[in-house]
Amino acid sequence: MTTTASAISKADAISPELRRVYDFTAQVLDGTIITGKKQRMACERFRRDLERSAKDPSWPWVFDEQKARRPIAFMERYLVPSKGDYDRFDLMPWQCFCEANIYGWVHRETGMR
Repeated sequence: MTTTASAISKADAISPELRRVYDFTAQVLDGTIITGKKQRMACERFRRDLERSAKDPSWPWVFDEQKARRPIAFMERYLVPSKGDYDRFDLMPWQCFCEANIYGWVHRETGMR
């Protein structure tokens, strides 16, 4: 399943993991979350690439939501913090953003990273 930037705000069926990614991107771009220049540029590129993958069939990359969600869900389900009194491992939104960008962008034809 692929997602365009315009569909992000409308989609109700987005997993909680990806909702954090899209919300983080939107909050960085609208100034709600203050970040450095490079993080802001990464969010701009993510948004631009989502739109490009939906509009340009010759562009070789597509964002696969299932492949982006899986490592985040795995980490939060199976990893246990080594220090502190915590019962679960929760990734912060910026960590979800990084993982989704690493694992979610795949080649349109082969589905490989």
